[in-house]
Amino acid sequence: MITVLGGDKRQKELAKLLNANFNTLYLDGSNDFSEIKNYISLSKAVVFPYPFSRDKITISTTKYDILKIKEALRQDCVVFGGGILNFFENKTIDYAKDENFLLKNALYTAEGATLIAKQYTNYSLSDLNILIVGNGRIGKYLSKILSAYCEKITVSARKQSDFDYLKTRSLKYFHTNKQENLSEFDLIFNTVNQKALNDIAIKSIKNDVLIIDLASKNSGLFKEQNYIDAKALPTKFCALSSAKAIYNIICNTLKKR
Repeated sequence: MITVLGGDKRQKELAKLLNANFNTLYLDGSNDFSEIKNYISLSKAVVFPYPFSRDKITISTTKYDILKIKEALRQDCVVFGGGILNFFENKTIDYAKDENFLLKNALYTAEGATLIAKQYTNYSLSDLNILIVGNGRIGKYLSKILSAYCEKITVSARKQSDFDYLKTRSLKYFHTNKQENLSEFDLIFNTVNQKALNDIAIKSIKNDVLIIDLASKNSGLFKEQNYIDAKALPTKFCALSSAKAIYNIICNTLKKR
């Protein structure tokens, strides 16, 4: 038996996919732990949400204590999840370390971010001057998608390799923590998990700028108005596609075993 644990749309779709080939139980996190302990102890595989935990104490989208879950697992259980900490030793398959999965997740995030931008502005994206903070997986996909709508795109980055890449794309760019004036931008996407822009630059941002934060409120860009906390977009906008990416990893792993 496989137990899929977690109360988001992606986990629900994943459980449906798995149930077509495996005896699968879906637990959305609403049950008391005493009710599910027996199911977990009988499972040959347990699939946790992605991210695995936001507070390092409980499983994401549930109230379940990580250590209690660990105690309930059978000895030969295979643990699947994304961003799993070092709780389960060598029995873990962490798809946050799978580059193919991370690229798909970044693509789905960028697609969702574009939809949010179109939903929350009264302008055509082609009329806006757009800044993307960060040129990682999400930043790269975001600039590609937005390029279909808009010519005024600037990307902030830090590495010379990123600058070289942006030159090949004919995109404007600047060094993230050396830029001090952002007053020209109408829409800002943040893809960085920490504060990247300096305080002078942040203070120069216009009050009516729409900020879509795909990474963290620790970016320093948080404000009371025109700020959208847009994490977990693959689950919200393309749960089935995202679930299929995880499903393939699980099936391939179980076949090998």
